[in-house]
Amino acid sequence: MRVGDINKDNYKVFQQLLNIKNTKPLDDLFDKDEDKVGKNLSYEELAAKLYASGDVLEGMLVRPGDVSWKKIVPVPDWIKKAVIDHIREVIITNHNGTRSTEDGDKGSAIKLDYIKTLPPSERLSASWTLGRIASAEDQRMDAHIKANFPDWKPGQSFDSSIFDDWKPGYELDENHLDIKA
Repeated sequence: MRVGDINKDNYKVFQQLLNIKNTKPLDDLFDKDEDKVGKNLSYEELAAKLYASGDVLEGMLVRPGDVSWKKIVPVPDWIKKAVIDHIREVIITNHNGTRSTEDGDKGSAIKLDYIKTLPPSERLSASWTLGRIASAEDQRMDAHIKANFPDWKPGQSFDSSIFDDWKPGYELDENHLDIKA
């Protein structure tokens, strides 16, 4: 088996990674008799089944071994701001740097609403870019908390007033993501 192949032992991980809510199509494919598991299911066949079922947004299934979509691409400032504002809201509102599943769902919904407006061929890279923006801002805010409270650990409360003058910032091009203070 090659890295990235979907099989009966790892398909549930792919469902989680792709945020697939309705798991029935893949469960049906992989939970059947050993001889009918779809052992020779090609990427194209799997993609067609998942897209037809509506469980995966077209263009969002990763071809095993393909990493060409992992690149920073231009995205509008309004979506960058929405993603960063969501990260800020979660961290400041919780006062302890922790994130809940509900927070993750809201963040995913923000990105998904934008991703749906793009042609399928652009969706993975845009999603990757927004994920890098969110991750960079999250790390930047955690560093700011630790700079103000050196003994702080995720899950511990902190005084959120340290973010009263917080200015999110980023420089983005196709080669790198640079979050500015």
